[in-house]
Order: sequence, then structure tokens, then C-alpha cells
Amino acid sequence: MNTLKYKTIRAWEIFLLSVITVFGIGSQYFTNISYSLNQGLIQSSFDLESKYLIVPAVLANFAFAFGVPFGHLFTHRLSFKKNYILFIAIFLVASILCASTNNIYLLTIGKCIQGLSTGVLFFTTLPQAWHIFPKRYKNVFLFMIIVGLFGANALGGVSGSFSIETEEWRWLYYVNIASAIICILIALFALKDDHHVETKPYPYDLPEVIVLAIFATTLAATSAMLPVLGASSPWFISFAVISFILLIFFIILNIKAEHPIVHFHTLYEAKPMVGAVMAISSHLTLVIALAGINIFLLRILNMPPHDVLYFYLFFLFGVILSGSIKMLTYSALGAGVLGVLGSIAMLYVSIHWRIIGIDVSKDALYIHAFLLGFGISITLVSGAMATLLDGPLEKASHRSNTMHTIRNYMGAILIACLAWFISRDLQTHLPKTFNSKAEAMKLIHETSLNTVHHVFNIMIVFNIIMLLASIVQMFLGKGRRIVAKKKKA
Repeated sequence: MNTLKYKTIRAWEIFLLSVITVFGIGSQYFTNISYSLNQGLIQSSFDLESKYLIVPAVLANFAFAFGVPFGHLFTHRLSFKKNYILFIAIFLVASILCASTNNIYLLTIGKCIQGLSTGVLFFTTLPQAWHIFPKRYKNVFLFMIIVGLFGANALGGVSGSFSIETEEWRWLYYVNIASAIICILIALFALKDDHHVETKPYPYDLPEVIVLAIFATTLAATSAMLPVLGASSPWFISFAVISFILLIFFIILNIKAEHPIVHFHTLYEAKPMVGAVMAISSHLTLVIALAGINIFLLRILNMPPHDVLYFYLFFLFGVILSGSIKMLTYSALGAGVLGVLGSIAMLYVSIHWRIIGIDVSKDALYIHAFLLGFGISITLVSGAMATLLDGPLEKASHRSNTMHTIRNYMGAILIACLAWFISRDLQTHLPKTFNSKAEAMKLIHETSLNTVHHVFNIMIVFNIIMLLASIVQMFLGKGRRIVAKKKKA
């Protein structure tokens, strides 16, 4: 009876921790995708030029990236429960600010605070969820992460599409508020500090942390300037030079640090490094894919919101299939084989999108969405698990933390670069004058389609990197199993 009671309590503990992990981190992914779809509505609300709308998204992504390496530190210093409640409460305050403001500056501040808090929570909850899952059910953890976090992206697309139809965007932040309150209540009443506290100290080098903070702030400002002022702006060039100098200074301090905040040296072995390349290139491919396809669906096809909603539902179905396959086959097949499978699925999408036209059918787009969700999630998580598991286990969390930090910084930079590239490409190829309104609309339409094709050219490059890294990972071997092999009786 006691054993049954223990298993029931343990199951509830795992379930509730999974809920606060997905809600705590997934809210940021949900908000990011819905924001990108709702930029037209937000532009009307704040009466702004479109180029300024990318700034809150860029800064929020940098804030998230900055927070990632500090999850471990705060958990060790405060305990898991206190750290979780603190940062989910900060997220709640930021969500209230975003939902209630009529000022773009306050919206930007709110989104940055959201990003920072969820960045810290990213490496607060994921390690805890990994450790609490029993060894024989570690594969279920994979399903939870893939469906929960990538599913949040899909639900962001679904909700963003719905908000376009209703012409209301603030309710998305009301969802953030509700999810934060649910998470706080669960953490307050269901988590016990003695079950989730780290007793050993977590040392760090303060000078390195200070330089990282200055570097992240400068790089975020530089990236935000790029789509607004352009690459030739003296302000952008000056900040870019300062950012580069600070990066060199940070790397020097990191090499010399006895207790670095980001452990680059843990990725020097072959399998973790290749796994990191798989995960990072998959993430960057997804960033490009969503940027390009959202422009195509909303600006070129003028697709009705309910059809965009179906597009993201099929993305979600692909994610669910990916999570199921990953859960059942990762230990048997390894990261490389699954990465190749996902990369090939993505390459099919990339090649078709490179030549996509307005005559594309809805059914074809839904198939592409399904393959996008499947391919990206299975390759990214395969790379992430190879980074985590394939190497000395005592350094596993450092490897994972470092990879996710790099991944999120590169993703934030890429968002700014894409916004600048799209704007510049459109301006370069559009004539200055038009003979008629009809001619203007036709040329704008054709130029926009060409720009989207150029974006998907970049997508193919990163897609090929993911495929090559997956092939290398496959030849390096399956690596460590996520679930121990059953012993024969």
C-alpha cells in the first residue's frame, strides 16, 4: 500500500513539474510566434512604422538568451521552488504590463522582462524535470519537451491567427497572465523545498558576469539598430565594433575564469560539438522558416486567418509525431539517424519553398507545415540530447547550458539580420516611381515573392548544415542511451 501511495505521489509530482515547465517556458515561445503574426494589429494600435515593430522582438530574444546561463546559479542560491516562484512572478508582472500598456516603450520593457525571466526559468525547470523522471521513463521526458515546447510555438501560431481574425491582440498576454498564476499556485502548494533544493554552492566569476551583461546589452542594442538604421549607419557600426571588442574580452575572461558562467570547453569533444551544431542549425532554420512563411502566408497569399490557423495545427501534428517517434526510438537509433530523418524532411520543405508561388495549394502548405514541425523538432532535440549525454556525465549540465546559450544568442542575432535583409532586399529591387497603382501593387507583390525566395535560399544553407552534422553524428555512433537496455532474464 505504501509503495502504491509513493508511486501515486511521485506520478503527481512528475505531472505537476511537467506542467509548470511547459507553462513557464512555453509562454515565451507562444508569445514570440503570436507577436510575429500580430505585428499589423500592433502597428495599428501604436501608430508606428513597421520597421520599429521588430525591436521589441529582438530585445526580448536577447533578454531570454542572457537569462539562460543563470538558471543553474539562481537555483543553487535560492532553491528550485523559491527561484521558480520569483521568476514566474516577474513574468506575471511583465505580462500585466504588456497587456495594459498603450506605449511601445513599455511594451518593449515588458517583453524584455518576460524574456529574461523565462530565460532563467529555461535552465531552472528543464534540469529539474530531467532528474525527476525515473530512469526507465526518461524517454517520456523527450515527448514532454518536444510536444510541450514546440507545441507552444504551434499554439502561438494558432492563437496569433485567431487574434488576426478577431482583430484583438492583448488577450494573448491575458493568457500569459493566467498561465503564470496557475504556475505560481502549483509551485506554492505542490512543490516542497526539501525535494527541490541544491545544497552545494555554485561559484561564479563576478567580472565575467559583469562583462557578459555589458556585452549582451551592447549586442542587443546593435542588433536592434540594424533593421531600423541600416548596416551603413555610424551608430550601428560603432556599436558593432564595441560589441566585437567586448566579445573578445569576454572570451579571454572565460578562458581564464576558474568558475566560468558559460562552459565553452565542455563542447570540445566530437559528439557533443556535432550535437550542438545540429541543435543550433535546426533552431536557426526554424527562425528563417517562420519569418519567410509568415510573410508569404499573410502578405503575399493574403491567406484567411482560419487557414493560417490550420497551417499551425498541422505544424503541431508534426511535432506530436516527432515526440512519439523520439520517445520510442531514440535509445535504439541514436541522435544521428533521427537527425538525418528530420533534416531530410526539412530539406523537402526548403526546396519546395525556394520555388513556392501563389499557385501553391492549401493541402501542399499543410503538408509542408507538418514536415516543418516534425523535422525541426526531431533534429533539434536529437542534437540537444547528444550534447547532453555524449561526454562525461558530471559535465552534462554545463554542456547543455552552453549549447542553449549559444543557440539563443545566435537566434536573436538572426532575427535582426533577417528583418534588415528583408527590408533591404525589398527596397533594392522596388522601383522608386510607378505609372499606376495597379502597376505598383503588381511590382510590390512580385518583389515580395522574390524576397521570400531569397530568405528560403538562406534556409537551405542552414538546412544542409543540419543534415551534414546529423550524418557526421550518425557515423560517430549512437552514443549513450537515454533508457538503460533491459537485461535478459
